[in-house]
Amino acid sequence: MNPIKPPIKADDRGDAVANLQAALLFLLDRDVTLFFDPLETPAPDQLKVIKEALLVEETAKLFDKTTRELTAAFQRRQGLAPQVKGAVDQTTADALNDRLRQHGALDDNRTFAVKGQVLRTGTSEPQP
Repeated sequence: MNPIKPPIKADDRGDAVANLQAALLFLLDRDVTLFFDPLETPAPDQLKVIKEALLVEETAKLFDKTTRELTAAFQRRQGLAPQVKGAVDQTTADALNDRLRQHGALDDNRTFAVKGQVLRTGTSEPQP
C-alpha cells in the first residue's frame, strides 16, 4: 500500500482514492476503535455492510458517501480537524499513514537489493 497523499475529497476519482479506500479497509479490519467508540461500534452485520459499500467505491475509485463517512469517523475519533468533514487534508493523511506504518502496511520505507546474472533474451546462457 502507498502512503496517503492529500488532498483527497468527495467526488474525487482515481488511484489515490482507491489507495485511501484500501487503507480504510485495512485499518477497519485491524482496529475498529480507530473509527468508532467501543461503546458505539457497529454490529458485525453493520460492519459488513460498511465494508461492502466501501469495496464498491474502491472498485469505482470514487470518493463517495462511505469513504467520506469513514474518513470523518476516523477524524472525529482521532481528534483531528472537525472542519474537514471527511476530506483528507495533510493532518488526516499523516494520522492515517502513522497508523498504517504501525501495522507494517506502507511500502514507503522498503529497500530491495537484486542480485544475479543477466541472461540473453531467449537463452539460458550467461551474458558476458
